[in-house]
Amino acid sequence: MVKKYFLRANTAEGDVNLIYENLKGISEIIVIKGRSRTAKNRLLTRIAFILSERGKLVEGIMCPFDIGVYEGIIIREDRLAIIDESCAKGLKGSEKNLDECFCSKPEITDLEEELIRQKAKWAFENLYKTYADAKTIHDEWEKIYIDNMDFSRIDSYTKGIISQLIKGKHNVLEGQRSTGFFGASTPDGSVNYIEGLTEDIKNRYYIKGRPGTGKSTFLKKLAFAAEKNGYDTEVYYCSFDRKSLDMVIIRDLSVAVFDSTAPHEVFPSRSGDGLLDFYTESGLFGTDEKYSKELKRIADRYSNKVKQGLAYLRLGCCFESELEMYYEGIIDYGAVSVLADKIIRAVS
Repeated sequence: MVKKYFLRANTAEGDVNLIYENLKGISEIIVIKGRSRTAKNRLLTRIAFILSERGKLVEGIMCPFDIGVYEGIIIREDRLAIIDESCAKGLKGSEKNLDECFCSKPEITDLEEELIRQKAKWAFENLYKTYADAKTIHDEWEKIYIDNMDFSRIDSYTKGIISQLIKGKHNVLEGQRSTGFFGASTPDGSVNYIEGLTEDIKNRYYIKGRPGTGKSTFLKKLAFAAEKNGYDTEVYYCSFDRKSLDMVIIRDLSVAVFDSTAPHEVFPSRSGDGLLDFYTESGLFGTDEKYSKELKRIADRYSNKVKQGLAYLRLGCCFESELEMYYEGIIDYGAVSVLADKIIRAVS
């Protein structure tokens, strides 16, 4: 089984990277070097597939700049991580350089390559500036609901949910936490792996609400309570705002609770799924209607900024794809497969 998620996200704070903090307890790290993302993805895909076929639980670390492309894999039972150096600068470990799998030199000079990289850098810098502006607008959106909330009511509601979900002490020691992003802003828009991450979870709770209605605060309290009672948790941050949580999974309880509002709006689809209505329980009756014009203006401004940011993201990725075209035609894919198999034999 391959459990896919992101450890990097294009956020209002920039390119936020959780890879380093997720390598706690990992004793063997293999760093994959080289200029071609295609070659590195081919190597990681082959290793992930073969190890998962052998019954290993493989964590597939996905790339937010290229859909379906691996940035790394982690096999925690073997304390092993194989990571693309481009998303983990300075990471120490044994190294494999995929430039050695080129059949010839790419037909591009160092100067031409650097110019394209600078163009991509400019686009990504503008992406993050635009997302920061969008976050400021989103704060205005939240304030309307915060100013009209019944905090005592929502606090009582969330305490009741936590007491129902966290049943008794699981371990004398506090539970361990792993982190990531279940979704990310990508060139194809917002992409998430909610279904894959929760496919074996019996009880999934979909939080519905508005900006600022306490969804993230509740998830933080839920994770804290679970860990205090000895349960390991998977905590997934908001891919737009690292300070917010979007999902908590407690696998020993077969429970997942997540923010199911845009841009990752999904609805219950199977037995065991349930809804948590934070709009109603926050006492916000009539707020949408009362502030409808102002809310629409804010929502439109926010949407326009996000679209502008997405345009910069796509532009930056276009520049990176232009570079990749110089490498794809000179990759010896047979040599990549041989190297993948050699790594598998060495770690098995």
